[in-house]
Amino acid sequence: MENTILYYDILSNDLYDEAGNLFGNRILDIFLNNHMNLEIHYVALDGSQTDDPTSFPPWTGLTDVTVASSVAVDNNMQHAIKGVLAEELSIGTVSSIKVTAASTTINPTGTIVLIDGAGERLGVPYTAVSYANGAYTFTVSVSLDQAYPAGSTVRVPEALIMKAEGDDIDDSRASQGIFVFKLYALSHKLIELLDYSNTSSISATMQHKIISEGEVVRTFEYEFVIRNVLEFENDSYVPAAGPDEVATKSWVLSFYRSPFEYQFSVDKSEWHDTQTDADRYYRQRIKNSGSEYGDPIAMVVGPKGDTGTTPSINSSNNHWMLGDTDTGVNATGPAGTDGLTPSINADNKHWVIGTQDTGIVAEGKDGVTPHIGENGNWFIGDTDTGVNAGSGYEFPVASSDTLGGIKVGANLSITGEGVLSANASQYELPIASSSTLGGIKISSDFTIDEDGTLHAASSGGSGYVLPVATSSTLGGVKQGTNVTIAADGTLSATDTTYTVATTSQNGLMSSNDKTKLDALPTNDALTTSLNGKVPIPSSISVGQVVAKTADGWEAVDLSSGITSEAINFTASNVSEGKVTINHNLGNKLLFGWGCSITPRSTTFNENSVVLDFSDRDSSEVVGFCWFSGSTQSMLS
Repeated sequence: MENTILYYDILSNDLYDEAGNLFGNRILDIFLNNHMNLEIHYVALDGSQTDDPTSFPPWTGLTDVTVASSVAVDNNMQHAIKGVLAEELSIGTVSSIKVTAASTTINPTGTIVLIDGAGERLGVPYTAVSYANGAYTFTVSVSLDQAYPAGSTVRVPEALIMKAEGDDIDDSRASQGIFVFKLYALSHKLIELLDYSNTSSISATMQHKIISEGEVVRTFEYEFVIRNVLEFENDSYVPAAGPDEVATKSWVLSFYRSPFEYQFSVDKSEWHDTQTDADRYYRQRIKNSGSEYGDPIAMVVGPKGDTGTTPSINSSNNHWMLGDTDTGVNATGPAGTDGLTPSINADNKHWVIGTQDTGIVAEGKDGVTPHIGENGNWFIGDTDTGVNAGSGYEFPVASSDTLGGIKVGANLSITGEGVLSANASQYELPIASSSTLGGIKISSDFTIDEDGTLHAASSGGSGYVLPVATSSTLGGVKQGTNVTIAADGTLSATDTTYTVATTSQNGLMSSNDKTKLDALPTNDALTTSLNGKVPIPSSISVGQVVAKTADGWEAVDLSSGITSEAINFTASNVSEGKVTINHNLGNKLLFGWGCSITPRSTTFNENSVVLDFSDRDSSEVVGFCWFSGSTQSMLS
């Protein structure tokens, strides 16, 4: 179980770790299915204290005050969603409440809140809940002294990711500003958000509320990240095999997220790339490495289960039956009550449902009929439009900005009903070509008379200048090297034979070399795969790799290649809180490593690497490392 101590200054809102350092942009995090003891000290720093957090003056605002605490970790901090009653609740005893609401993750037991038309709230405890066809059905036992019509607002509690309450909170030292919480990163909502969707992590907010006499006197919030155990800090990390070399679910899933490629087999005699239901073994190798596949590994196959029982419905009581067992569960719900037919209130023209006036207008008001006033203008009601209704009105001619009349011209026709149409037989002049008589456009090389006679700009075409040929312009070229021009103007290229390039002579690239070149990752791909975790040295040569050394990351020679298998270590290799990995390669050839729990520190010695887990739960340590040009099984 991880223990974390934080100091929160109520005056500056700054957060400090257990060493007295500002927490800064760091975040609290926890892995799925892990526990955390979180101890928060509320302090009031006045500048007189030292850097030692044990000297921080505590906040004593809760001395002689009875307090209660609650801690919640959630991704939205809403804790409830809005719904509406799907059915009316009558006065008297109620055993179930049906609420229409969006599907979410809620607690199996809890309290829903009914809200009446005046905004008054009533909390109703429920002991069970089910969801179907867009509605929740809550099992309750309550006696109502007022009715709630269908459509009334209901607050439905949404489950938290994590919470601490009751015995999970120690507030016995509240007068000293100290609170301790036990957080367990496992809930139905958390599994739904992380494991079911294979999400690597989710961001949430931790909120601690201090309550006195029903009032919140202090609230502390901080960013919290919950991580999925199937995602690892190192992209190439592969957990060790379980007992008897049988792969666990976590191990197999992590393979598919690492840069490996696999083959599958039914009996280890023939291998293929796509897994089938009949496969019982698989093997792996690093992608694009050209190395041999590793030894076959057996896959877990459970025994075939017994044939299940098909449910049936008891015709006498309408219950679901499993074999001969009556489950007591109704197969169909009770018949619903008849709905209400809307009607229109004759006085205000509103829609009425039953006796309830909805306030929604069902019919529009009668319009006002225009009439001609004494001055001969059109009136709408008592409003003079200024438009003369007599014969003195002159219809304007239509233009681009004036609505008015038009005359029917050429290629147009109009029917007796005033429908205007364009004649479909309108002629369209085609573009002239070598085989089609049609229209042309006049360029600067030609002139045309008023009667349409076309002339060249200068007799004999002496004014024409042949343009230089380009990729987009047809024109002339000059004879260059390796080409010949015959007397009739025929252009030919000199035949030249090129050989395949070698290390000492230029030439063409061979297909084998092109295949090797295509297999190399691009700089962008290499940078992306490293994901900013490995700085790229300014200079790296063929035959070198980037490796972690005691001096940092640098390019080192690989005289005998990279080992295809990792040196794996588990809790059994931990001695006095440390794992020591020995080798015979100096202090500059560690190729890569990873583990399920981040060590407290990593020390690179001459011919060894020491991982310090002294402040961690070493029983969960699982890890590996790779060395270039070395043998395996060198654990201390």
